[in-house]
Amino acid sequence: MRRHDLTRHSRRALAWALSAFVTAQLLLTWALENGPPELRDPEYGRKLALLRQRLAESRPGRPLVLFLGSSRVGVGVRPSLVMDPSNTSPNAPLVFNFAICRAGPVMELLCLRRLLDEGIRPDLLLIEVWSPLMHDRGQLEADSIATRRLSFSDLARLSRYHRDRRSLFLSWLGERLVPTSTYATEWLRRSAPWLLGDRRQADLDWWGLDAWGWLDIPAFESLGPLPLWRRRTESVHRAYAGALTGPLALRADEDRPLHELLALCRERRIRAALLLMPDEFLAQYHPAVREGFETYLDELGRRYDAPVLDMRTWVESDGFYDGVHLTHAVADEFSARLRAWNLPQIGGTKAVAREAVSAPRR
Repeated sequence: MRRHDLTRHSRRALAWALSAFVTAQLLLTWALENGPPELRDPEYGRKLALLRQRLAESRPGRPLVLFLGSSRVGVGVRPSLVMDPSNTSPNAPLVFNFAICRAGPVMELLCLRRLLDEGIRPDLLLIEVWSPLMHDRGQLEADSIATRRLSFSDLARLSRYHRDRRSLFLSWLGERLVPTSTYATEWLRRSAPWLLGDRRQADLDWWGLDAWGWLDIPAFESLGPLPLWRRRTESVHRAYAGALTGPLALRADEDRPLHELLALCRERRIRAALLLMPDEFLAQYHPAVREGFETYLDELGRRYDAPVLDMRTWVESDGFYDGVHLTHAVADEFSARLRAWNLPQIGGTKAVAREAVSAPRR
């Protein structure tokens, strides 16, 4: 073959290779936007798939109760223990844990809008609110949400709360232009986890979900050796120390989405309640922080007819794996206590007050 012909064939092969690469990226980009959400956000997508399965198995018209929140809710609420298997009434609630790790009001709002877009409308939404996540300290939640998890509609919604919209859009666009690079590890976790070795366990946010959305992290089964537990707890305390001392300063980027979330619930006729999970830090809050936060929530609850369900004192300090997350045994006890409530009746009623659900330490 002549040199001229060889060069021509090489250029043609290169052109075909580039064309195939660009076509593949475009097809993957289309799939990320229009395909199953677990392609871009495995944690949310896996929970959505599980929720759809539970709804398909359920009796029509059964009230749907969803928990929204962070990993504190994710590992602390076991819907299988909240529901009473002996209750065969058509009004017996179907309870599902849709908490997303590291979620605050911004991600909670994003999750509800995603679910509504999917045609899933809960009857009752229990929304975790935690003072340290809303205190004017540290990184903004909207800035910390990974852009690879977002659809275009998510991106538009998140941009309202992001500190730098331009960098947000550029980051999302850059990841979508070459999705094989951005999502390769996550796709391997789903299709060929054995290729990742130890890295398979790097993302616990969705790997250990049970059928009802409870996040089973094996390390949280017990406290472990006492010195190790103390070091873990002290480390967590240091991380949140700035949010425990007064005065209270609510961040606008956390306050606005919480208002928007409750307003959306009212618009869609979804009963809502503000959930205060067991809090090992409670005794350490500056009085101004604690009182200011409680006043803020009470006013917020009255404005949107969303009762405040205060469970902060339900668990002793030795019931937390690290000062934040409940151990498995305590999560079981905590969830069993919730079973006594008639969950579908909570929300949208001023008769349910903070005092009605507060309880002495166990």
